Amino acid sequence: MVSKTITFRFPEEVIEAIEARAKATGSNRTAVLMQALAQAYGLPSPTAAPISTTTLQQQFQTLEQQVVTVLEQISESVSTLKQNAVIAAQAGALQHRHILIEEPTERGELARSPQEFPLIAHFEHKAKMLDQILSATPDLVLVQDRLGRFAYVNFAGARALGFEQSYFLGKTCSELGTTPDIEDLFSAKCETVFTTGRPVNGEISIPALYETRDYEYILSPIYSGDSSIEAVVCTARDITERKLAEVALRKSEEEYRNLFELANDSIFIIDASTNRILNANRNAARRLGYTRRELLQLSFADVEAQRIDQETLNSELQKIGSVVYEHKLRRKDGTEIPVEISSRLIESGEQLALQSFVRDLVRPQESD
Repeated sequence: MVSKTITFRFPEEVIEAIEARAKATGSNRTAVLMQALAQAYGLPSPTAAPISTTTLQQQFQTLEQQVVTVLEQISESVSTLKQNAVIAAQAGALQHRHILIEEPTERGELARSPQEFPLIAHFEHKAKMLDQILSATPDLVLVQDRLGRFAYVNFAGARALGFEQSYFLGKTCSELGTTPDIEDLFSAKCETVFTTGRPVNGEISIPALYETRDYEYILSPIYSGDSSIEAVVCTARDITERKLAEVALRKSEEEYRNLFELANDSIFIIDASTNRILNANRNAARRLGYTRRELLQLSFADVEAQRIDQETLNSELQKIGSVVYEHKLRRKDGTEIPVEISSRLIESGEQLALQSFVRDLVRPQESD
């Protein structure tokens, strides 16, 4: 009978059943598995064929090449973190859940050839290097299989969730007692990735020891050799400081808008190069008799009742950054208003602008 070497991957429950059967019959796991397959297909009980050293060498060379490729990609882009997690998860799977059909010894144990040990040690060294690289990144990296069990978690991920790295392996979210938000992330959303094959992203808050941290995450599929999805890798980046900065910016902008709108003076934001009115508060529009929408269609020259030496004004602004001068503005109905204007240079978006505060100038009445 022609023999071929095949690598099987079983759930832990099946492995335990095979080992129990082997112990009860005084046989080895390979023999039990081959007898079960022969019985299932109505074939005579075969003799286990030993795995060849050449085949094993090729398998480990293939895996080693994958490791080298991933390491090269890591140095080029942070996005390759998920590929590193794939290799790390595969290494854990090889160590914990694979059964290799190997040559049985006289005592019923699985034999390993002398050439195999250096290869295993070399691969384990590569896997350890990958774990060290992934643990050096501040981003969280976690891998979960189809049964909802964690196959890998880097140091940052374990620390954020409050467990040791080794404690995660083989456990589900329910067994870890995680929060409902985290359980939803690694159940419903992971199931979406398994079903559609498409990445899922979003934001999540994770309670820490003294505070709650905000993370931006992406869940991506991990494909096996037969193009099926065998696991999902989650990479999450801490965005707490960014969120706090956004809140502070919104608060600052809100305070500025309040000051801008409630000020007693008329306030104009004017393009320094074109003299177009970029913005004006409600008091400016009301004082000149325009709606704000109408006012924003004009240039500042359209509301000036007299001309000024713009070059001199710009020169003063360039020298000291601000200038105060008396002027006259024209209302929509044509009447003129004497005013005092205080202007300074500012940045508005990506352009240079003038912020001008305009105050009515009350002149004393001349006596008879």
